[in-house]
Amino acid sequence: IDTGFNSISGFNSYVLDVIIDANGKIYCAGGFTTYKTVAANRIIRLNTDGTKDTGFDNSTGFGSETDAVIVDSEGKIVVVGAFTAYKSVTANRIIRLNDDGSKDTSLDNSTGFGGTALGMTYDSYNRRYVVGGLFSTYRSVTQNGFTRLNHTGVLDTI
Repeated sequence: IDTGFNSISGFNSYVLDVIIDANGKIYCAGGFTTYKTVAANRIIRLNTDGTKDTGFDNSTGFGSETDAVIVDSEGKIVVVGAFTAYKSVTANRIIRLNDDGSKDTSLDNSTGFGGTALGMTYDSYNRRYVVGGLFSTYRSVTQNGFTRLNHTGVLDTI
């Protein structure tokens, strides 16, 4: 046990994805709503010692499950899952967040996925997101569970 990492009492429900960014910050996504009895609605950023990073505001967070999280080459946090809103703003199963937890409006997610997005990766060379899941459409275009998007959320047809 790493005694320098304090996760005692931890999450009130399941964690589906965990990543560590270039600064050592830990992002967790899943079905939880609290971490150490503090609100953390399905996403949280932790410091290297396991404490909540208060510089990332997730106070109201997501209304339903988040399945995957990445940090792209611009330092933006991208989340996919079953959710349709973030902080009471439309976010159809994909959203890109700024470092402080606010919505990055440069990725248009108004229509989003027609079903749950379960996982993704990022191609930093071409600035593209590759997403897989239980969706049949993205922005009302048939995609059948797998698609690639450019950095603004537009379907990549190249």
